[in-house]
Amino acid sequence: MGVRIIENSGMFSLKNEMMYINKNRVILDKETVKGKLERHNISIDIINNGNYYLIKNSTRNNTLEYWEVISKDKSEVLLIFNDSQIENSYNCKKIRLKGLNEDAVYVNKDTNEVFLGGALMYCGVNIKKLYENYNGNIVHLKRL
Repeated sequence: MGVRIIENSGMFSLKNEMMYINKNRVILDKETVKGKLERHNISIDIINNGNYYLIKNSTRNNTLEYWEVISKDKSEVLLIFNDSQIENSYNCKKIRLKGLNEDAVYVNKDTNEVFLGGALMYCGVNIKKLYENYNGNIVHLKRL
């Protein structure tokens, strides 16, 4: 699994017309992101000011690539998958998150399941648990 930490230099700001991973690849357009955040009742502040991690997890058949966005105070976490990669995610057994507060307790806002920050970072979590009874490409975790 590879992790690349991306400094937030405004390249993901919703003030821009597009959100870029790099100059050659667009993640999501501005309106799509705003709509998803509103539906999930997520503050735009986490997108504009959060810390970004690009995490890759290779499976036998596919490479799953997702973004983890963590608020500055580590109280909120977003996992953002490309719509096309949701199908690939089911071949992946576990994902390990980065940059969380190890002693904190986080709740999945969609499933109400509770996780310890240390467990999410060091043991990983079964991706099917995160997406249980949920259709979408954003997972929202919040510290209790």
